[in-house]
Amino acid sequence: MLVCITCQWRPDKKEGLGVLLRRALDAGKAAGLGAPAIDFRASEVAIGKASAIARVVKRYPELAPLRSATAAGALPGGESLMSQRDVPSPLTEELLLAVADGIPRSWALQSVSVALHWPVFGALAGLPTGLMLNDMAWISGRRRVLAGVAVVEAEPAAREIVLPPAVAAVFGAFGKPAGRTQQTVAAPGTERSGPPPGFDEVFARHRAAMVARIATLPHALATDVRGEPAGPKKPALEAAFTPMGYSCRGGTGEFTLSRRTAGNLVVQLDIDVGTWSNRYLGTMTLHAPAWKVGMKLLLAPGSDEVPIAGPEGWQRIVDNLATQVAALDRDFVPEVEALLGPAPAWHERSP
Repeated sequence: MLVCITCQWRPDKKEGLGVLLRRALDAGKAAGLGAPAIDFRASEVAIGKASAIARVVKRYPELAPLRSATAAGALPGGESLMSQRDVPSPLTEELLLAVADGIPRSWALQSVSVALHWPVFGALAGLPTGLMLNDMAWISGRRRVLAGVAVVEAEPAAREIVLPPAVAAVFGAFGKPAGRTQQTVAAPGTERSGPPPGFDEVFARHRAAMVARIATLPHALATDVRGEPAGPKKPALEAAFTPMGYSCRGGTGEFTLSRRTAGNLVVQLDIDVGTWSNRYLGTMTLHAPAWKVGMKLLLAPGSDEVPIAGPEGWQRIVDNLATQVAALDRDFVPEVEALLGPAPAWHERSP
């Protein structure tokens, strides 16, 4: 089956777009790849100022074919665009780097995106693959993002997905990705498959059981009180859920707990604790390779949210949450897993 692998890195804030682009191009050359196909876009919002795109085109007249009709007739305050798409491109690596080196001092473009594509990264209709760089103006300076996307063939029986050596080399040139690497089953023409037959009945039955179970939970939680700070919240979550097989990640405002079933279904709990409002909101999500479903974790009657009434209130919330999750793990999750069948060992979670 085809699987889309997506990684993202956080570039150094002091590293300009031109420097980052050189690193990306050099990574492709070092991996033995030829010149990439380049997709370039730039936009601006000129409010009572001269057009930065007009200045770019004046400095590099060969870029004039990339200037859109919107840009050519843009009024002050309107958005202007330059795009390589749908036109014969005069954009070489040298010209691309020259433009990138001038951002933002020579031309303060609002947003610039560059996609570098090599055939080894694979292809899927409607999905850009390769290295994607985005640079945009932000309230705290420029925000810069680098992402890599590859479509590879993965064997369902394999324990892990192996990237083509050249793709692995390009990704490796930027170090460890920031956050989780996404693995998405790529079904041509669709983003994800629908639920398995019989799932709607299973979901409705177990959600009704969860609502009924509220009356028997360890604590009756008030929903009409003001939330109060509860101090560190992770220790109570870890004490309750580590024995249940869940790992816990997170910090101040939200926590993610997850475990893997015997059939490689990923069970994920997203716990929002409201950094300022001190209120609980929780969801259980079941992830299959091309499908996922979420169910709100209800702890009190009549409301999805529960105010956190200090440290003791937080412990009561965790006690109720653990009771609800244990019941769903025991009954709901195995039923869904039986409907879906086993997932590949390499599966992590759906997007």
